[in-house]
Amino acid sequence: MADSGLTFVIPAHNEEAAIPSVLESLRRVVQSDGLEAEIIVVDDGSTDGTAAAAAAHGARVITVPMNVGYGAALRRGIEAAAHSRIVIADGDASYPLEYTGELLRRLERFDLVIGRRTGTTYYRSLLSYPFRLLYLLLVWFVVGRRVPDPNSGFRAFRRETIEEFLPVMCQGFSFTTSMTTLYLLSGRTVDYVAIPYRRRLGRSKIKFFRDMLRTGQLLCSVILLYNPIKLFILLAAVSFLAGVGLVSAALLTADRAALFVSGTLCTLFGGVFLCFGFLADLLANLRRRS
Repeated sequence: MADSGLTFVIPAHNEEAAIPSVLESLRRVVQSDGLEAEIIVVDDGSTDGTAAAAAAHGARVITVPMNVGYGAALRRGIEAAAHSRIVIADGDASYPLEYTGELLRRLERFDLVIGRRTGTTYYRSLLSYPFRLLYLLLVWFVVGRRVPDPNSGFRAFRRETIEEFLPVMCQGFSFTTSMTTLYLLSGRTVDYVAIPYRRRLGRSKIKFFRDMLRTGQLLCSVILLYNPIKLFILLAAVSFLAGVGLVSAALLTADRAALFVSGTLCTLFGGVFLCFGFLADLLANLRRRS
């Protein structure tokens, strides 16, 4: 018999002020849509009353004695879910949970449905916008297609489609980015639902530049795991162009020897990177077939 139930997984770290609002919103969604649902709040080492507030509002609380990270908390909730269909959302009241029904309708046809954030709160300041654009371009490079919102924390999926990825997914804030890229690179189907994004309640736990660097590290790991030749082609292209630039500069200056040698070495390194790329791609293909 098909499982018609639904599990909500909410990771929370020091969200005592926001978690009651989140759980009240979920209760209204469950009642209005007639859902058979359980709500799991993973208390990720909170030092405030997050766990007590969640329990008082009827949630099933999984308590982690230390702050293990956003992704690790989500993994605990996913593994503990009683139902196949899972919806995750943050515990800061920033997501419009009334869109759950639309995510679930799309989930009948897709493996993963992501709430694509819109509005000024999502794009933040003019300072962070160029970095967000660079991040989106990097994800596009990794997966080979446009991804409008790779790291939205409001999404629906089935547990059986994510289980094989859990051991290699990021344990921190890039959990959702790793999920999106792994689904796309493995041939799973992904859809997006435009949603308004609200200002969070309480203090943000995200450190923008630190988490951007970690995301970059994660994307490099995903490339090496699924499509390593892309990374090596990029390195080869940079090295080759630098070599051509240095050789060209050598022809226009008096101190030609040093520039010419440096340019020649960069060009040779480009060839070496390309050979490493073909080798890594061969190993990745053998790993997938085994």
